[in-house]
Amino acid sequence: NKTFSASFSANILDLCLKEYIGLEVLKEKSAFSSGEVKIILKNKNLEELKLDQKLTFNFLKDVAQMDNELTTKDITKYLKKHLFKVESLNESLEKIVESQEVRNNNYSQEKYKETNPEFFKEVDKNGKTEVKETKKGII
Repeated sequence: NKTFSASFSANILDLCLKEYIGLEVLKEKSAFSSGEVKIILKNKNLEELKLDQKLTFNFLKDVAQMDNELTTKDITKYLKKHLFKVESLNESLEKIVESQEVRNNNYSQEKYKETNPEFFKEVDKNGKTEVKETKKGII
């Protein structure tokens, strides 16, 4: 999923810039190799992070298990074995990003209703269909 990949990558870069993680190139990308990067998790208080950054950091912790280091290969293996968790993370990241964009007026409320029908309910009154909000906020 391109949205997940872009959002996940952006969060990795944010976490690196904020010094919650470190990145070390183990193997350069080439025509014959996809390359490999080591991610070093730093023990820092996550309170200052946005929710999507916290989710990404905690995902990295899950992949690393008891260690404070993991590689891109570790992430690839984890993705293959834990597809349900990855899909759940993807959905959460999408909802969080959309919610932030709606709050910042960078995202159309109508477009939001189209892409998140689970938050709205159509009600038929006198032959007309109305859209009523059924839930507040984003899960």
